Amino acid sequence: MTYTSTGSARVTKDTITRIKAGTDMLALCDRLGIELKRQGNASTGSASRYMARCPFHEDKTPSLSVNAGKGLFHCFGCGEKGDVFALVEKVKGIGFQEAVRYLADLSGVTAVPETGIPRTLSAAALEAPQREPEARPVEATFTDKERQEALSRVVAVYETNLAASPEAEEYLRKTRGITDNQVIRYFRTGYANGNLEKRVAADSRQYHLLQELGILNGQGREVFTGCLV
Repeated sequence: MTYTSTGSARVTKDTITRIKAGTDMLALCDRLGIELKRQGNASTGSASRYMARCPFHEDKTPSLSVNAGKGLFHCFGCGEKGDVFALVEKVKGIGFQEAVRYLADLSGVTAVPETGIPRTLSAAALEAPQREPEARPVEATFTDKERQEALSRVVAVYETNLAASPEAEEYLRKTRGITDNQVIRYFRTGYANGNLEKRVAADSRQYHLLQELGILNGQGREVFTGCLV
């Protein structure tokens, strides 16, 4: 493993950039079972463009466009698009942290920790924390209405977190390629910044309810901390 971490240090944006730059898109597609056919040529300046059958929908004719030079893909059939991280996530069915790990190993890039960016890009989110708060015993039962209301509140908090985090919004738009505000609002996309445990720490019933829903784990840590949700 090429990652290094000290305490709650976070992986720099430069590390993410270096992983992307160090990833051979052609080799990655081959590893993921995507068979590419060159479409461009040097005389037109599009020698790095390839087409393939899209792995995300039933594709009889190649509709997945791959720009090997920029490390980007776009399917003209189903609309899926993104960078090397998104491709690994979608093909392998894993989260962003796992995709970072996968591509770091593939590219041989060493992650350098730094503070001040969303924990979506943090080494701490990729590795087990050094210590956990003591677990609280689960002692309450809840109604379906309470569960639904709690989930709605959590979603609202995550939406507010995203709007209040320029770094998370920049990551969503530039790295994940999601730029349409209507799409973001429609799917109620949000950002988990780890503040839920503090919000409910004094309310034992809400604390246990979020544990039952899987929002907080048994030690009280927010499960999706550092993630876009």
